[in-house]
Amino acid sequence: MATDAQVLHDVLDAFEEIPGLRSSRLSIHVKSRIVTIRGRVHSSEEREAAERAARGIVGPRALVLQVGVTAGKGPAAKSLG
Repeated sequence: MATDAQVLHDVLDAFEEIPGLRSSRLSIHVKSRIVTIRGRVHSSEEREAAERAARGIVGPRALVLQVGVTAGKGPAAKSLG
């Protein structure tokens, strides 16, 4: 059975593999193998990629995802004017 430290390490490693995801904008906590991710990303694609990566880790009992999308910021944003 994975420890909390191992699960956290695995999540951080998985996030490193996602191009464009700035994990520094996310807070990741693991307690009793329950992974909680909080923060904001620039697109729904980044949010979904973070969720997929966290769900792909072996060891967590559950995932709590509290990640919002910051509209209108980041490289995917387009000017309307």
